[in-house]
Order: sequence, then C-alpha cells, then structure tokens
Amino acid sequence: MKPPATCVVVLFVASACTNVQSDPGAGPSTERVDTLGAAPYVFADLAVAGGNYSHDARGDAGAASGRTAGGYARLRGEFLGDSAMGAGLSIEGTRSDTDLLEHRSFGTYGHTRDVYLYSLYYVAGIPPSVDAFRLPFRFGPYYHRLAIESDVVPSRVDWAGIGARLEVEPEYWLLQRDDFSFGLIGGVSGGIHFSDVDIRGGNSRTTVSGEGYTVGASLGLQALFARRVTSRLGFIYRDTIESSSDTEGPVQVKGASATFRGIEFAIGVRF
Repeated sequence: MKPPATCVVVLFVASACTNVQSDPGAGPSTERVDTLGAAPYVFADLAVAGGNYSHDARGDAGAASGRTAGGYARLRGEFLGDSAMGAGLSIEGTRSDTDLLEHRSFGTYGHTRDVYLYSLYYVAGIPPSVDAFRLPFRFGPYYHRLAIESDVVPSRVDWAGIGARLEVEPEYWLLQRDDFSFGLIGGVSGGIHFSDVDIRGGNSRTTVSGEGYTVGASLGLQALFARRVTSRLGFIYRDTIESSSDTEGPVQVKGASATFRGIEFAIGVRF
C-alpha cells in the first residue's frame, strides 16, 4: 500500500493534468479566473501534520532535552470584506509523544498552543483579481503556551504569554480554471510575547516572569476545486524560544526552545 502522502501527491498531479471539456471539439480554455472569488466571503480550513518534536533546555547538560515523534494541528477561520480587508481566528498546537526525554524512567511530553486573533490585508493580487501572485498579511495579538510535563511524576514547567504576531503567506497560481486551480504556497511568521513561567513539582508551585518569541515557515502545493474547496500539502516548521526568566524572581528558569518539523495536509472550504 502506498503511504498517504504519496497518494495525495499523485492526486495533485493527476488533477493538474486533467482537462475537463464540455465540448469535445473545443480546445482547452486558457482564460484565468479569480481564485478567491467575489468578496465578501468566509473561509475555514483544518490542517494536520506528522513529524518530529524536540525540546532543548539551556545549561542543563541535556537533562531536560530530547526529541521524538510529534504532531501538529490547526483550525482557522477568516472573513474577507469588499475592501480586501478582513479578520480571522487561528488555533494551533503541537505535541510530542511521551518518550520525549528517553533517559528518564517515566514518561515526559512537551506541547505548545497558540490562539491568534488577526486582521487580514491583501497587498498584492487584491480581489477581485485574476493575478497569479497573491500576498496576504495577517497581524494581531496572540496567546502562546509552551509546556513540558509528566503525568506519572506530577511536575511541569509552563510558559504562557501574550504578545503580537505577523504572518505572510504568498501564493502563486500556476493554473487558474473554474473547475480546478493549482499552485504554490509558502508562509513565514514571527511573534514576540511576555511570559509567566509556572513551575510545579509535588505540592510546590513558583511563578516567575520572562519573554519569548515564535517563528514559523511553510512551503508546499495547493489546489482549488470548483472555486470552493481547497487542499494543501507541504512542509511546516514551528519554533518557540523562551529566554531565561528574570533574575529578580525567587528562582531562575533557564531558557528553552521547542521545535516541530513535519509534513502538513490541509483541507478547507469557502462560503
């Protein structure tokens, strides 16, 4: 049996090479269509990914660092108005398997979570437009959380912060038709936030302050069916970097980072 990712790639390629003609005597249409359609509209998509998750702690000689398999998921919805401006909400997160720290005799896992409320702007390929290149910007506040914890031995270090994030998602359409469109899509993002670091172990609990930032990138293929249903396949990268906590606190937590790399598949619908 072929791997799921291989089957999706075959589907993309086969769809791109298929030309549906209502009139057998007519040649293929070369007229481009607007891949966004007429605004206003609502768009929602669900993305999932499988890959590798790593957690790196600074200055501990690897005692709280490790890597293992992990997963990623995102649910996003947005609205675009007549003026090529809109708003949206994205909820995403990553999680590792419970063998993140292999040298420990008990299971430990890491996870991240982002809630991102943003404004949406198109600065190229402003709809309605048949331009092959589009460049949307998303900017707004976000809540970010990074944690490493164990269910067997009650212990957890939890970074939770609020800040601002910018995301750019360029796309280039190689084929634009009413029934099927196909192209490339990428993305880069960055955010900065101020964090509260919560340390729990047994019956004790301590909270200190710090700051951190997030970066992300993606690159892949996308398809649009009947100008309503979208799908995407590609590489995704997410990284969280938390600095050491403030020295004025009761304890100082060393800096840490969590990274996810994987293959993402997404499907969405436009109303």
